Amino acid sequence: NSTNDILDPVNVELNITNSNTNSTTRFGYLTEFLKSYMSDIHIKEEHGDQITYIIIDDAEHTKIFPKMFADLDENRNQYHVKSYGLSNSSLEQVFLRVADEKKRPKDYKRLSRSKKMKILVKKCFGKNETKEEQNEDTTNEAENNNDQEQFNEYSTDEWSSYADERYTSISYLAVQVSGLFIKRFHRTKRNIKALLSEILLPVIFIFLAILFIKIAPDDSNPPPLILHPWHWGKPNYIFQSISINQSSLLSKSIQQTFIQSPSLGTRCMTSTILDTQLYPCDSADAGYYEASTSEEIMNALNNVDYYKTRISPKCDCWQTMQKCPIGARGPLPSFDKTETEDTLYRLFGYNISDWVVKTEFLEEYLMKRFGGFEFLLQNDLNSIDLLNETLINKLMYTISQINKSTSMIDAAKVAALFRVYPPQISIWYNNQGWPASVSFVNVFNNALLRGVLLEKNSSISIGEYGITAINHPLPETQIEIDNNIEKTVTLQLLTVICVIFALAFIPASFLVFLIDENSTTSKHLQFVSGVKGD
Repeated sequence: NSTNDILDPVNVELNITNSNTNSTTRFGYLTEFLKSYMSDIHIKEEHGDQITYIIIDDAEHTKIFPKMFADLDENRNQYHVKSYGLSNSSLEQVFLRVADEKKRPKDYKRLSRSKKMKILVKKCFGKNETKEEQNEDTTNEAENNNDQEQFNEYSTDEWSSYADERYTSISYLAVQVSGLFIKRFHRTKRNIKALLSEILLPVIFIFLAILFIKIAPDDSNPPPLILHPWHWGKPNYIFQSISINQSSLLSKSIQQTFIQSPSLGTRCMTSTILDTQLYPCDSADAGYYEASTSEEIMNALNNVDYYKTRISPKCDCWQTMQKCPIGARGPLPSFDKTETEDTLYRLFGYNISDWVVKTEFLEEYLMKRFGGFEFLLQNDLNSIDLLNETLINKLMYTISQINKSTSMIDAAKVAALFRVYPPQISIWYNNQGWPASVSFVNVFNNALLRGVLLEKNSSISIGEYGITAINHPLPETQIEIDNNIEKTVTLQLLTVICVIFALAFIPASFLVFLIDENSTTSKHLQFVSGVKGD
């Protein structure tokens, strides 16, 4: 009967394996036992020592399962039950059966027509045919008609409950798309190679492409650089050294401008071109701070006769980085807090070379000290005569020829009146800060300008005077342009390759997914479920 072959999705199959060797009573007692719980249970098929029962899958029947299976476990030996299990028709089996049933009405009609044609032929040419054969054919035809009616009735009853739950139009498409995404998510989650090729590898290649873009040389020229000693952040340590007794008055005036407003450079001038948000000024904490040296350091310095030689205890650089003993850097220097928020050490009487070398690797000064000023002793050899003796003698000789009564003067004394002593200064800088040298030269030029103004007029407002130095980049040479073009082309090529690889992995992974679906025939389930293949 064709209706027995239809898989009903609302039924549950109970599969039992029996070890009883008596074929006549193998399943009789077991069937009676099960019917005592469910009277409508019936046998679907029986093969050897296995039997399959059909149970209706609803709440009324499923609530009996715990009690029935508990009793079955207790009486397994009595009924010779070796093993048992429940199963339900899978979704794929149902759709495959339904797809196959679409051909059934045509088959029934075809079979019915063939039977009718057979009967008609027999009536025309088989006059001697017995009535039993005619009755048999008529009976078979009736059975086929009954089978067709039963199939149509069963199919209608089976699927009528699902007709109201069908999705249509946009909701139907949304359910299909969401189902495909869920399916793809679980497939990718279980496939590490696909996960890497779809997500991780494209991200890595895109990251490399961005990296190549970032390191590509900039074709535009860098902006002009304002030269000042505050390019390296806070704190900023600067030092100065001056001989109080043997320095010129101009040197002392220059040194005083460091601690007077506007202090160092042009940062705190009213007309400064620096960004006041990045480079603020603070006069509240500005002032002099005295440093006290401990007795332990003083003893260490006295042991090496520091105040005569100005050389502190030696540091050890033999095996590791420089390690210095106590007192190796001399006494602690006093300092000024400037309006520019810098710490300006007063190294008066210090050996600058000794102090700089032995404090180079201190964490306090590492990449925080980029320059300083050392005012040297006044030297007559470095004087400048604005009016020398030779010129004075020639001038007096010319005047005496015009006026005989002119008395001669001492040319040496007159020349001394026009002799100036420019300040002798050493500007220290740390070459790890590239613009440090010219930046500290500009700071000194500002101090020199203000020192000269103060020397001429002590009441002048030096905050209105300053020199701003700006470094403009030189144009690139042809060799530099060619090198930049070569680097740019290489990096652009690498960027394109990375982007191509990143974009190729994603469609390639989708293609592999489709091939895998077709090779494993899992695509067939999508077709029978009503989802379009395209």
